[in-house]
Amino acid sequence: MSGKDFSEAQMRRYFKGSGNRTGAISLIIVGILLIGVGLASNMQPLALVGLAPIVLGFIIVVRSSQPTDQEYDQWVDKQRALIASTALQKVHMDPSELIRESLSLHGIILPGSAEANPYRDNIYSKKGKDGLYRYSVNVFTYFFPAEHHIAVLSCDVDALDQRIHIQHTDHYFYTDMVGINTGEGRLQDEKERTTLLIQGFSLRVANGDAIGIGGVLSVKVLDSKNKKSGPKVAFVDTEVSKTVQALLMLLRQKKQDQPQQIQRMRQY
Repeated sequence: MSGKDFSEAQMRRYFKGSGNRTGAISLIIVGILLIGVGLASNMQPLALVGLAPIVLGFIIVVRSSQPTDQEYDQWVDKQRALIASTALQKVHMDPSELIRESLSLHGIILPGSAEANPYRDNIYSKKGKDGLYRYSVNVFTYFFPAEHHIAVLSCDVDALDQRIHIQHTDHYFYTDMVGINTGEGRLQDEKERTTLLIQGFSLRVANGDAIGIGGVLSVKVLDSKNKKSGPKVAFVDTEVSKTVQALLMLLRQKKQDQPQQIQRMRQY
């Protein structure tokens, strides 16, 4: 899997925009000019003085390093692949128990949302050069359908705190599952002073509870100044429709099979 490893400090600079690469490059240019003038005029002390801003500039560049938008996307993909490689073990299942391939969802934690509270508001977002937003916490959820139940693994990946991935595992019997919810809501983005249209996901169980994935699957920016243009996509899980459809089909099939299973049990 491609993708560089970045430190928490580098990720923090990516989201908070700290660092002065422009100033560092200016120092390096000044140093090169001083060395050039010193050598041309045979003034060795001036050439030696030119080394100082060059060294300082390179130090600043190193300390100001941070991922690009593309490198951050690759880093997120790498984390997802690492989680997927051990996900089945995390839910204590064997591949032979699966009745179909696993399904997955990719969500994010929004700054200012209720899901951000456990992080003490240490949640950040950044608008990339492509117009899409990146978020410091990504949530990956995997569904593993077995014959009589479905196992769910949800894992939070925090770019600013990479020491541990927060994981949650659950097992739901099809008989206890009532349905699947996908709904939209609105959230005010105080930083950007805009309104966000967000889409969530949850499983509904027989006791009335709705179990969410801990994040949202899509974010759209509602432009109040130009309502005719429609909402602008900030983030979206492109696989959400496919995954939700597959889960609904699986749940319907299992609900249809239940009366037949009960009838067989009665015959025995």
